[in-house]
Amino acid sequence: WNEIDLEEVGIPYPLGNVNKLNRKVVLTTRLRKVCGQMRVRKELKVTYLQEHEAWQLFEENIGAETLSSPHIEALARELMKELKGLPLALITIGKAMYQKDEYQWETAIQYMKKSFCTDDKDPIELGMETNVIRQLKFSYEKLRNDTLRYCFLTCVLWPEDAKIRKVD
Repeated sequence: WNEIDLEEVGIPYPLGNVNKLNRKVVLTTRLRKVCGQMRVRKELKVTYLQEHEAWQLFEENIGAETLSSPHIEALARELMKELKGLPLALITIGKAMYQKDEYQWETAIQYMKKSFCTDDKDPIELGMETNVIRQLKFSYEKLRNDTLRYCFLTCVLWPEDAKIRKVD
């Protein structure tokens, strides 16, 4: 969502041909402004998954046995549409919905339709944040028990890949 200092995360600079090594970095973002901030040399637009591709990916992660009734399959298709063709969401939510009953499917659909963000942000960023937050919150709430939820909340207090001492 924002510029990244490549050297700070361990990627040698400059990019290009250095000491007979061709260094390239592939970035993925939904915001073109990030491409400008990162001085991207070549942009390649990747579109969302088409509905049939999204369904195939979602179905693989739900599991065929979950779709045993036509009603649950219809609910699954409705939920899949709410995920807007985003592969990570389709995989994550698909796995979370494995072996769920009709009530749980209906609850998930209603949950994904809710809006978390209502302030005056840029509509593109707002849509992205709303989707990401909604899917992250859904996945968090689907964790097996409170112990896992507390572990998750504790871990987010440290930067990614930081060493956490037991005493901490």
